[in-house]
Amino acid sequence: MISFFNKEWLENIRNGKIYISAFVFAIIGVLSPAIAKLTPELYKMFADDLKESGMIITEVKVTAFDSYAQFYKNIPMALIAFVLIFAGFMTVEYQKGTLVMMITKGLSRRKVLYAKSIFLFMIWTVMYFTCFFITHGYTLFYWDVSKVKNLSFAVIIMYVFGVYVLSLMILFSVISKTMSGVLIGCGGIVFIFSIFSIIPKCEKYFPNKLMDGMSLLKGNLGIADYKYAVVVTIILIIFNIGLSSYIFKKKAL
Repeated sequence: MISFFNKEWLENIRNGKIYISAFVFAIIGVLSPAIAKLTPELYKMFADDLKESGMIITEVKVTAFDSYAQFYKNIPMALIAFVLIFAGFMTVEYQKGTLVMMITKGLSRRKVLYAKSIFLFMIWTVMYFTCFFITHGYTLFYWDVSKVKNLSFAVIIMYVFGVYVLSLMILFSVISKTMSGVLIGCGGIVFIFSIFSIIPKCEKYFPNKLMDGMSLLKGNLGIADYKYAVVVTIILIIFNIGLSSYIFKKKAL
């Protein structure tokens, strides 16, 4: 299993996926505070045009909340990019026939799946927290964060949402042999849950709730308001991984 894990690491370095992913997350990490910092200047640039149309712009005050708000707006794009980059992590193996070779050499299907899944979660963990700490570092440098509440929990729940999306990617990578099938499956489930989340009474139970970190930071919601979404999401992650393992064990390669 360790040798297979090392193979995954080296292969993704050679094909550039690690570097591309690192670049995307680093850019998002820098852009979030940069956009917040430049917002007053952008308003000044367009102040005259807006004044002619009857809109008067008063002084714009930027705070740490604006920087974190940009982070929560941008990190879903980084997650989408991550899924697009790594969506073929199983389908490529199907097409090349390398999975059959590995299994015939004595590797169990479960170990193959778990090694690839652990690798995926590890890369997401490194990329996500690198992105956050870049944003957080700049935010600490430019603004006062003393009024920001529940920051650690707000960061963790968004991370957990990402793990949930990756568990969907693993599941559909086992079910489908094409990258398009993986993307449609992941996107479809997230979209369906987004629709149900619109219903006020249902919102607190769905994983999409975990993307709302700003309500925590501003103190509009407390940690207890996310307990159902966290529990449901963790259960779904375990279910997705367990179902993936079962299907992969029975799947004809």
